[in-house]
Amino acid sequence: MAVEKRSLSRVATKQEWFKPQLYLYNITVVNLTLYAHHREFREHVKDLSSISKDLCRIVIVDNNPFSFLLQPLNGIPCIPFSPGQPDDEQLLEVILPLLKHLSEQKDVRPMLHERFQMPEWFQNHGIPAYRFME
Repeated sequence: MAVEKRSLSRVATKQEWFKPQLYLYNITVVNLTLYAHHREFREHVKDLSSISKDLCRIVIVDNNPFSFLLQPLNGIPCIPFSPGQPDDEQLLEVILPLLKHLSEQKDVRPMLHERFQMPEWFQNHGIPAYRFME
């Protein structure tokens, strides 16, 4: 599983759990036009294809759903968390158990699609999500 180094790698005591890692050079800027709202804006998205062409075992955990716009079936949305919130239990009670369960799957995408329905979320917000099951 891949993770942006600035976030979850601080939580893990063994960084080898999270290889390879995404860095700023893995981030793409996408210009989006939301037709429903007649506005255009830029978003930073993470492109998992820079890690591997086989995305069946790679996830992005991020509080910004636009981070996984290019691969919406690989995204795990979460609420923002920071070291200043020591009582934030989402990581331990929700995300880590989900990651453990996903680690037992041949392909994480069907389960993530069923649970979060991110392609539909983007579509419902008038945002074109680019890649689905590749």
